[in-house]
Amino acid sequence: MIASFKTAAQFDKAGVFATDYRLGVAFEGKGDKPQAKLAYNRALSWSKLTEKAREEVTKRIAGLS
Repeated sequence: MIASFKTAAQFDKAGVFATDYRLGVAFEGKGDKPQAKLAYNRALSWSKLTEKAREEVTKRIAGLS
């Protein structure tokens, strides 16, 4: 699953939130907190992120600490 998201991210030149968010969730589920945090931070950089989505990602990052 993670390999599929990594492949999608390579083709996703627009930096769509969903790809990095789902990659973060996959890494988090695997227990790889550093990689999850990197993916979530990329998701936060998406310019069209809604406030609700920003809150969700921020909450997930805080839960990794």
